[in-house]
Amino acid sequence: MARINYIIGRLVFIFLTVFGLSALSQTRSPCPALKKEVNVSVITSPRDITYQLGVKQNKLNQLAGKTLRTRGNNSSRVLGLTSTGHSIAYEMSSQTARIGPNRYCSRIRSVNMNILVTKINVYVLGEYRRGSCQYNAVIDHEHEHVATFQSGIKTLEREFTSKLPHTIHNLPPGIGATPKQAGQSAFRNLKHSINKLRKPIERMMKLRNRQIDTPKSYKLLTQQCINW
Repeated sequence: MARINYIIGRLVFIFLTVFGLSALSQTRSPCPALKKEVNVSVITSPRDITYQLGVKQNKLNQLAGKTLRTRGNNSSRVLGLTSTGHSIAYEMSSQTARIGPNRYCSRIRSVNMNILVTKINVYVLGEYRRGSCQYNAVIDHEHEHVATFQSGIKTLEREFTSKLPHTIHNLPPGIGATPKQAGQSAFRNLKHSINKLRKPIERMMKLRNRQIDTPKSYKLLTQQCINW
């Protein structure tokens, strides 16, 4: 059984304002193109698995919460649980220019992103001694959830690294009455694009976890050992 928390971290942005040397026209000008290629850096901050063994049944049920209903039987016992979480933090720099009276535009020139794994917690019912058939079966099942999560994190990093530069290059510029407002507008455009890349991958992670946690899979799990 898996429970996944998705957290989008606080986002920080930096403005680099560019002004022309000649007198500014009173008519609106097009937003200047980027002077350099978009620079994107993506890293992942991993985390080791934390095991909580010997957990009592009522505690496991409490941790599982509404996830119990995915088994189709509210009275089912929870034998194990995997709880994962990650956050995505990023900062950007932008190229900002005045394009008219009280009118500024901003284009993103660089993004530094960090995918932080905030937790990988595996809980096992305390009725099973370590090394027993039941214990090993539950651990193997929960490790499937861990593998799903870790694979999803790697996919996020790969997708951001390969697609963000092109995506950002084609973003519309942020527009505002001040350099700060223009930068904030560009920041919102960036956030929207990141979410478009992120959400399908996280949906696939949830789908895979549901496929692991089916009534059939639990039946097969309990058939691995003579006594439960």
